[in-house]
Amino acid sequence: MAQGAAYYVAPNPPFGAVFTYYLRDELKTAQEQRREAEKKLEETGDDTPYPGWDALRREEIEQPPAIVLTVRDDAGQVVRYIEGPIEAGFHRVAWDLRYAQSTPWTPEPAGPSYIEIPGPLAAPGTYTVSLAARVNGQMTELGSPQTFNVKPLRQRGLPGATPEEMTAFALRLDALNREVTGAGAGIEALLTETAAIQETLLRARAADDLRLRARNIELELLELQLRLEGNETRSLYSEEGPVSIERRLEVAVMGIFRSTYGPTPTHQRSVEIADSQFAEVKSRLLRISDSDLPALRRDLDTPGVPWTPGRTVQGSEQASCPRARPCV
Repeated sequence: MAQGAAYYVAPNPPFGAVFTYYLRDELKTAQEQRREAEKKLEETGDDTPYPGWDALRREEIEQPPAIVLTVRDDAGQVVRYIEGPIEAGFHRVAWDLRYAQSTPWTPEPAGPSYIEIPGPLAAPGTYTVSLAARVNGQMTELGSPQTFNVKPLRQRGLPGATPEEMTAFALRLDALNREVTGAGAGIEALLTETAAIQETLLRARAADDLRLRARNIELELLELQLRLEGNETRSLYSEEGPVSIERRLEVAVMGIFRSTYGPTPTHQRSVEIADSQFAEVKSRLLRISDSDLPALRRDLDTPGVPWTPGRTVQGSEQASCPRARPCV
């Protein structure tokens, strides 16, 4: 039954530690500051001088200003960076008591997902927060760091690992998960490069062995990708296969990210197996990215193969100089 005019709905306050700060003046870009000065001249009928090409270029490449709150633990280690509003006045920004997510960078912001996996939960203890203004990449501290305490809301009814042990395991899991997901994203980028090389070699006067080398690297990358992520086609048909490294980490991640208990022996064993299996994948992937592909890129420059991803300045002095005269 509705309560008439007494019916009231409002969003919950933000969870975590809430920080309040005051800015006397808004942070403005060089362009905004210039326009403010020009408006005053316009109001009095005076001429507005042309800023010049160098000034306009500096405005074009300037980074947007930001307010950055830095949370540190009692050892002075950074736990989280949080950006806040830059307008003048009072502002409140909440820290959700978690470390930042370690998901790989993507060209486009990730869309909504069925389950949002946050960063590891910080342990109860003493923390500090400091405020700084970032203007065109330069940080300026504002005020003095403030100390605050994070306390558990209630005592747990079941025995288990201490909050410190739980956080240590979550950070270890997060570090390994960061490496594994980063390797997966890196493999995708390298597969794009090897596919581009094979396609571009069709338009180049190059030896066929270059294409074969690119294909062999591609096949090894596909094998490593299979070990990391599993066989997607096989999974669509509900056919069990070798457990992937990402799946083993998923067992641990899904088991602890919403809980302050654990880790269970299953979670610990899953991480141990994933860590052991990833060591070989990581070693082979580093060889490809640090040795095999750079060597192939150099050899692509010699016969004048058009640009492909992963290469910067193409060719060499010997390749670019006419044969009829010495190079200078």
